[in-house]
Amino acid sequence: MKNIATIEDVEIEIRRAILILKTLPKEGPRKPFASWPEFLNVIEEDEKNNTIYVKPLPDEIDDMNTVFETWMKVLDFDERRLILNRISGWGWKKLSYQLKISRNTLYRHYKKGLKKILEYVLEMQRIQENTAAERNNFLETEFWTDEA
Repeated sequence: MKNIATIEDVEIEIRRAILILKTLPKEGPRKPFASWPEFLNVIEEDEKNNTIYVKPLPDEIDDMNTVFETWMKVLDFDERRLILNRISGWGWKKLSYQLKISRNTLYRHYKKGLKKILEYVLEMQRIQENTAAERNNFLETEFWTDEA
């Protein structure tokens, strides 16, 4: 997963996680299907030029798990439902009817939820960078050298 710096990056990563979730096989017995050549592992969408993988890569599945298991825990149930439905393509009118909140208020809640996720992700990135720097400093100390 790339470094996250803006709310738009958060939206893109959540959208990618939703697309990967849709490409995963459903539970239950597998249905017989024709074997496809390896070069057909990628299907191009015609209008948006987004790439959808028939078989998601393990790193993509790990990124999806990170989004759903850690990022979404920052939000409460209603915020999570709003963000996932909106990124999945629901319109503001449908969401406002379902949640019984005006569109402007929904938009504010949507941006507030994305900002919560962004703050959490930035904090996690800062912690990881500090941990990596401390590990490098520890390994570079004189204790580990052969000069003694």
